This record gives sequence, C-alpha cells and structure tokens, in this order.
Amino acid sequence: MITGSVIKGPLQNALVFADYNNDRLLSPGEPSTRTAAAGRFSLNSTQSNANFVTIYDEQTNDNFPGDSVSGVQLQAPAS
Repeated sequence: MITGSVIKGPLQNALVFADYNNDRLLSPGEPSTRTAAAGRFSLNSTQSNANFVTIYDEQTNDNFPGDSVSGVQLQAPAS
C-alpha cells in the first residue's frame, strides 16, 4: 500500500496512478485512485519502483481557494 498527498491547495478528486510503463497515461492494469478532500490517497501497487502521476481534470477541485482546475499533470518518482 502506497499513501501520499497531492498538495496545491490540497487537491480533491485528482486522479493518481502508478505509471508502470512511464508513458504518463493511465493504461490498463495500472492501479489508480482519486484523492480525498485533504488531497490524501492510498494505492496498491505491485511495482514498488513505479513513478506516480497525478492528473488534474474536470473533476478536480483545488480546496484553497476552492477553484476547479484541469489540464495539469504532475509526476513523482516512487521514492
């Protein structure tokens, strides 16, 4: 189980996934989840060295200042 936070406000309902093939796209078989109100997420990944990608889309809300955000992508190494 991998846990973390997506903070830029925090971001609620941002898409987070383990990018097994490093193409920055959610592919079949890659585990994904949406962040909670405080930007927290937990994800079961079978590849401990996979990078993580966060996508802000039309469902994502920046809880400070409370704006909707979309069209942004973040990437972080597994470490």
